[in-house]
Amino acid sequence: MKNPFKFKKLKLACGNIIYVIDIDIIDNDLKLFFDDKLTKICEGSRNIGLSDVKNKLVSFFDSKKESDIEMGAVAELVIHFFINSQKFKPEFLFTNLEENSLKKGFDGYYSKSKEEWILESKSGDIDTVDISHKNKIAEAYNGLKNKVEGKDKVNNPWENAYKHANLADTQVKKTIKEKLNDLSINYTKGNYFEIKHFNIIPCSTIFMQAKWAPINGKQVKMEVENYLAKKNYKKIIVICINKRAIKNMLDYLKS
Repeated sequence: MKNPFKFKKLKLACGNIIYVIDIDIIDNDLKLFFDDKLTKICEGSRNIGLSDVKNKLVSFFDSKKESDIEMGAVAELVIHFFINSQKFKPEFLFTNLEENSLKKGFDGYYSKSKEEWILESKSGDIDTVDISHKNKIAEAYNGLKNKVEGKDKVNNPWENAYKHANLADTQVKKTIKEKLNDLSINYTKGNYFEIKHFNIIPCSTIFMQAKWAPINGKQVKMEVENYLAKKNYKKIIVICINKRAIKNMLDYLKS
């Protein structure tokens, strides 16, 4: 299947990658791709129909209408669609395992070519004061750093990742489960880790609404490079998206 996203893949000064993506409308190619990936993203290997998955998501979004949770969830879902288009394998589920909400811990845990990646998604509206992709990437990076290094005491992100890996797909490698289990046990004991040892994917989505404009890849790349110059990580993939509106994703789910 041809990649339906309109994006540019640029190399950062540090040798890593930044993707800049425009999503003005959800055209037929995107709809077909979303239909192909939605069940796996939300339900893993579960035997459940696409229409049932869509209905569950519509119900969730209706309960969070016009809230920051709704915006964040739509942005995160779009990110997961894009990551899947780049042949990353999700080792988690999009939704919370116990309740009608987004999962806790990391926004995503992926594998590709014997490497594992943790993802954090941040989003905002174009009318927000000081909104920029650089600032949202900074929020995402700091979120990942705080979780990995034990500064976010709300929950154990590795425990949640471990539980998701066990339910996401029957084909999740035993070595990934064992690694997540070990990380979780150490975290519980207060043995935290350093972000420099992990591959990370900080993501930014800005909803443009009526002020639609394509993303300025050159400017965003420069601003993100400057921000990352003194930051630690093993490898990094940055994703920045200009998206028209929340509504067109909700319209897709209702189709």
